Amino acid sequence: MTLRQIVRSLRREPSTVIAAAAILGFVSGVGLTVFSLVDAALLEPLPYHEPERLVRIEAQRGGREANVSMLELDDLRERTDVFQDVAAYIPPSGGYTMNDGIGPPHEASAVLITHNLFEVLGVPLARGTSFPASYDRERSFGIVLNDRIHEARFGGGEEVFDQTLTLDGAPNYKVFGATPPGFDFPQRADLYRSIFITERNPNLEDRSFRRVRGVARLNDGVSFEVARERVAQVGRELAVEFPDSNEGISLTLVTLDRALIGNVRPYLLILAVACVLLLLIGAVNASNLLLTRALSREREFVVRAAIGASRRHLIAPLLLESTLISTLGVGLGLLVGAVGSAALAQRVRAELPSWVELQMDASAVPVALGLAVALGLAVGAASALRLSRARAEETLRSDRSGSASSGQRRFVRLQLTGQIALALILLAASASLVDGFRRLAERDFGFEPESVHSFKINLPWYTYPSSKPEIVQSFHERVLEELGSIPGAQGAALTSDLPFTEGAAGYDREILLEGQSEADARVNPLLRNTVVSDAYFDTMGVRLLEGRAFDGRDHAEAPAVAIVNRAVADRFWPGGGALGKRLRVDASSEWVEVIGVVSDVSRAAQDSEWQQGLQLYLPRRQELPMNVHFVFRREGVQAAELRSDIERAVWAADPLQPVWDVETMSLRLETQVWRERTVAWLAGAMALGALLLASLGLYAALAESVRQRRREIGLRMAVGASPADVATLILREGGRVLLGGAALGTAGLFLLVPQIARSTVFLEQPSLVQCLGAAAALSLLVAAFSLAPAWRASRLDPTDNLKAD
Repeated sequence: MTLRQIVRSLRREPSTVIAAAAILGFVSGVGLTVFSLVDAALLEPLPYHEPERLVRIEAQRGGREANVSMLELDDLRERTDVFQDVAAYIPPSGGYTMNDGIGPPHEASAVLITHNLFEVLGVPLARGTSFPASYDRERSFGIVLNDRIHEARFGGGEEVFDQTLTLDGAPNYKVFGATPPGFDFPQRADLYRSIFITERNPNLEDRSFRRVRGVARLNDGVSFEVARERVAQVGRELAVEFPDSNEGISLTLVTLDRALIGNVRPYLLILAVACVLLLLIGAVNASNLLLTRALSREREFVVRAAIGASRRHLIAPLLLESTLISTLGVGLGLLVGAVGSAALAQRVRAELPSWVELQMDASAVPVALGLAVALGLAVGAASALRLSRARAEETLRSDRSGSASSGQRRFVRLQLTGQIALALILLAASASLVDGFRRLAERDFGFEPESVHSFKINLPWYTYPSSKPEIVQSFHERVLEELGSIPGAQGAALTSDLPFTEGAAGYDREILLEGQSEADARVNPLLRNTVVSDAYFDTMGVRLLEGRAFDGRDHAEAPAVAIVNRAVADRFWPGGGALGKRLRVDASSEWVEVIGVVSDVSRAAQDSEWQQGLQLYLPRRQELPMNVHFVFRREGVQAAELRSDIERAVWAADPLQPVWDVETMSLRLETQVWRERTVAWLAGAMALGALLLASLGLYAALAESVRQRRREIGLRMAVGASPADVATLILREGGRVLLGGAALGTAGLFLLVPQIARSTVFLEQPSLVQCLGAAAALSLLVAAFSLAPAWRASRLDPTDNLKAD
């Protein structure tokens, strides 16, 4: 049988071919979309050499995460043999004003690193070299440019190497090299600068100065578990040797991919399970259609065998036809997958790492075509097996063509019951997902993100020296005044640690409570330090629970004061009484009095590496933040429309100061929960698809049942059955399938979903209302699709049915 004959055969029944191809196209397209997300977020390795050997070194104190000190990294390098090398870095909480004469001044984000970071990551520089090792130990500023800024600002040339850049108004930043294209660590940054900070921050002499994070490469043959235990052992040794700085501090390791990307496995597990269920439903549906088409040609194949056609000539067309239909469907799925991946990338508005690209990979094409061929061959083989068992005499004498036996009908009903069960599981679980995401996005974060706009300012240290705090204060006050005068603005404030960001200048600080011994203070958890202006709590909608907010009384010459959140008050002064208590910060000799307690503010939508529940707020007039976020509230306007007003407010104070990171707090929240939103969206789409496919499958089965039982229906009507009785007969058949599927699906919900829900924060066991709602939606749709075959059966003419061949 030639290909032309096969195509002609397929054209005789276009509805079956189109339906099977459409089903396969939909489910394979959804599967490819999910695969693109899984591949980008989990399967694609970090773009570093042998990333499985890379780990991040962290500290813990009081059960909370903390950074490490440079001296602790030196200790780990010297006291263990598990690391090939260890590097340090500080994430880009701030940046530099770049005014190089090539373009207008703009903000360049910077990561502070030791000279060996690129070597530890196994990423050779594209041009030039890293700065010398001595720059880690002296007040020298070496720079490695990111490839993006190297191309955009300097044309990608090498003449910039060994030259100095003017950053923050200081012309003493020497350029040594440039990264390869696409390099980002730990996130997008413009510059990589030597880590030595200033004389005020003796990062090489003070063990308590924990501002850095460590990244290390494991030696060959060293497992992660062995390295983690050895690091923990060194942490215990340091706690004994240096109790003043290390008592209560434990050291640990996390894999670098977990540290940079987070724990995405639970989300991908949800999508993978949902995708497998949908693929099963679609494959069974398409297989039933193709098998039914093959069985309808049983007499044709018996006749062809009787006149001498060989088994090979009979089987080959079946295999080719089913393979061609499957390939057509998966080809359509490739198109659906490409469109779905593009739509997914549009919905995910988070700034993902450069190596995470939400697009369908070319490697999916051969995999998809291979699955199409496998499915086609499987269906063709099943059809051939079924037809090979047909007896010529029985088939030719039969008054039916392509009728299914009672055993075959039971098998079809079993398949349909399974489809209904899977659809119910998907529908109820996705309802729980959507509801969980809604609760996550609408939970009480301790402030009101709606209508709050924010932007970031990093003041150049050279033109705004810390030795002249009045200049910094004057700039801040002028910008706050200008922001407050924007039409419709309802308050303006600044903060060094904005929620839903890694903060501009917030960091963890050690505290000593009044009346507490220094030994007891060593086990105190670290408090997140945040500097805010007077109107910050009102502008952000943070609730004041006790005491007062900051005001003009809290100036530089006044006694030091602080505000704590409820978590701090409950931790150190349970039962109330925080007001008037005093504490010292970072071994300072000055006592700070607590004047207020505010509600807990979530810095992240979920627990993350920088989520900190214990918050210490200090007034801006008594602290001097150089890197801050300004916030102000204005309704009905997007951040893009406000940029010109923001720039006017800032440039009124300093026309050379760039503005960056302009964003609404609501969008920052969306960026925080992109994984949950994407999972809820995809799972919901798959659930609706499964619901439709299961209903269509039942419709097709009932329609075929009506066709096969025409003589039976004619006999029933001939002996007195009414059209309503016939319709009830068909509806009862669909009802049995629906009830069986609902029971099986409900059992699956209580067995499967809890296993997945344990590892996520927003998926819960579906409630009774959600289960009943899913069952009701499924019942209504199944009933709607069952009415057409039932109505058609009731309209059949008994005489024609009895005469039907």
